[in-house]
Amino acid sequence: MFVFDVMKHLILPIFSYYIILFPNWVFITRSLASMTLTEDYVLTARARGLRERRILTSYVGKNSILPQLTLLAYSYGILFGNSIFIESMFGIPGLGYLINITAGTSDYMTTVGAFLVIIISVIVGNFIADLTYGLVDPRIRGVV
Repeated sequence: MFVFDVMKHLILPIFSYYIILFPNWVFITRSLASMTLTEDYVLTARARGLRERRILTSYVGKNSILPQLTLLAYSYGILFGNSIFIESMFGIPGLGYLINITAGTSDYMTTVGAFLVIIISVIVGNFIADLTYGLVDPRIRGVV
């Protein structure tokens, strides 16, 4: 029952994060897919008679996923930045709430330490996104 109670209280904060990040994902995914659909290799695949589903998954999906990985790493930083406001608004004890409290009480060492944790985790998230580029795109495997 404890898990259901916690989940009930996390619905609004999760929805707040969702409202912030989801429109960016939708618009960028749509623009990337529409740009990829105009490429010559998609026209060639259609001329070869491939099914539209295969074209969308194999050709359009694979080539538009790489910028989405970059957006995922960028969204990871936005998630931490917005956690300061959302955790303070909903009273959730977390790193963002700690930064808000310690900045108000002039506890600079704790504030700097919390920001250091956020910075290191964003750098690690970007590094993981860079490593996954090699898994998604074989042209980048030798470079990464």
